[in-house]
Amino acid sequence: MNTYAVTTTKEVTEQDIENIMSSAMTGCTHWVSDMKVSSKLPLAKRDFYASEAFNHDCIIKFQDRNTDKWHAVTRDSILKALSETPSFDYENYDSLDADDILQKACFGKALYA
Repeated sequence: MNTYAVTTTKEVTEQDIENIMSSAMTGCTHWVSDMKVSSKLPLAKRDFYASEAFNHDCIIKFQDRNTDKWHAVTRDSILKALSETPSFDYENYDSLDADDILQKACFGKALYA
């Protein structure tokens, strides 16, 4: 029997990314010791939650508590991680599922269970 590869497209909204990041920030506490939002916006325009940072073209940096190294995450790296995880369930995920996406954005794969 022949097998065929099928590629599908999923439209991801800014709200999807914000929700995934909000959940990931809860799920990543076992490996993240610190987090910083890096922005070119004037201080007066930085009144938003960290989970909304990508909607303002910011970068979020996460410090790995095991190595003390900082890892920059962008909207593009989150989108790449999502595209490489076709099994991600956008309707029924928890903070650990979202953390797996964050780890893939940081490291290229999920390192920490």
